[in-house]
Amino acid sequence: MIGTEIAISLIPPAAVVGIGLAYGRADMAIQSLGLLFINLVCLNVFSIPVLYLRGVGLEPLRIDKKIREVAEKTVREVAKEDEILTEVNLRCNEKTDVLVRLQTTGINNDAVPLLARRISEEIKKETGFSNSVKVMINPVSTYSS
Repeated sequence: MIGTEIAISLIPPAAVVGIGLAYGRADMAIQSLGLLFINLVCLNVFSIPVLYLRGVGLEPLRIDKKIREVAEKTVREVAKEDEILTEVNLRCNEKTDVLVRLQTTGINNDAVPLLARRISEEIKKETGFSNSVKVMINPVSTYSS
């Protein structure tokens, strides 16, 4: 919903700014730029209180961040990898799905289930959330001359 609101309020005036500039219509570009600025300010000023009043709050964001940090810290300790992408899906108050993607030049495939289990245990210990962890390995080959 939020993405749709942003797209509806920002994309059309931004497109008209570009069209105005392309056709040499400075008046059209300036007016559209004004509308774009007003929409941007209003989205930032009014969206945070609306989201907070609707119950979104900041706690899910803190939990999401904590789960990401725990997963990435565990991967760095176990697999010594730096190219980590972590996706967290909070399903309800105490359950989450976690997808960890690694780009690596080499990791033992037998270590992947152990890594997933270790990440899951660390998340449970640090946050109390029951979870489902999946680890995807994207092999990277490097060549040099």
